[in-house]
Amino acid sequence: MVMNGGHHTHQSQNGGLLLVTEFAPHCLRGLLDDSSFALDDRDLLRIAREIASGMMYVHRRSVIHRDLKPSNVLLDSSMRAKICDFGLARGVTRDCHASDALTEYVVTRWYRAPEILLGSTRYTKGVDIWSVGCILGEMLAGKPMFQGTSTMNQIEKIVQVTGRPDSADVAAIQSPRTATGWRRRCSS
Repeated sequence: MVMNGGHHTHQSQNGGLLLVTEFAPHCLRGLLDDSSFALDDRDLLRIAREIASGMMYVHRRSVIHRDLKPSNVLLDSSMRAKICDFGLARGVTRDCHASDALTEYVVTRWYRAPEILLGSTRYTKGVDIWSVGCILGEMLAGKPMFQGTSTMNQIEKIVQVTGRPDSADVAAIQSPRTATGWRRRCSS
């Protein structure tokens, strides 16, 4: 067992790594869903900064979380944010790409980056940044930004807000799905 800054790590019997942190009685999802609880602007700003700072820490260590959503942001009794659930996390190379092809079935649909929705298996740390933006938007608006009911509906909701990507953006996704129907649907 290794102790690092109040966190404990332990190699499990199956080769996995267990991370044990101090107790956090809340998750951001629960607080966002609780109409009797309101975060003030200072709390929102601090939580947003801590989520961004936490993801910067993770990314500097060449890891993509791939499952960032409000239920994976814990809050301690002082409302300090802690990112949890690294079960889908993967290592990335220095150029920010995963060393192997990655699955497209990660993160809850409402927080999933467009390139993953479009079937890319060679995505970058940017997928976590998209999720951070969705969480921050939800904290400000009081509801999820993109509440798609299916993958296609999710993409449509994103395009309604962001506009249609140009052909260079669509080509950069490097997905068979974008090479066919989506290139026509998403391009100007």
